[in-house]
Amino acid sequence: MGTILYRKSILQKLSYRSSSFFFQTDILVRTARKGYLFAEVPSKLGLRESGVSKAVSFFSLSQIIKGYFILLKDIYFNNDLKVNGHFSDDSVSAVRWKENVYGERHE
Repeated sequence: MGTILYRKSILQKLSYRSSSFFFQTDILVRTARKGYLFAEVPSKLGLRESGVSKAVSFFSLSQIIKGYFILLKDIYFNNDLKVNGHFSDDSVSAVRWKENVYGERHE
């Protein structure tokens, strides 16, 4: 997974924000569960010129596991990750939701 860009208005609507290495997965799953569209765009990243990655450690693994269980709890027990049609008005997701609900194109 590489760099991901989100609209600020979408991120402001999230009820939980992970602060660990799991944050990108957490945001992607939460926004997809709410019905937002996303697209993957390939990009080329440069190689690390110095230093070592801290991504592979016991602490980061424990934070990922914690974030995963919080996400599962929110999906299966809190029911706060359902599509509800409250998208930003300028989003493609709002248009798509209206088409699915009303069966016709609303613009």
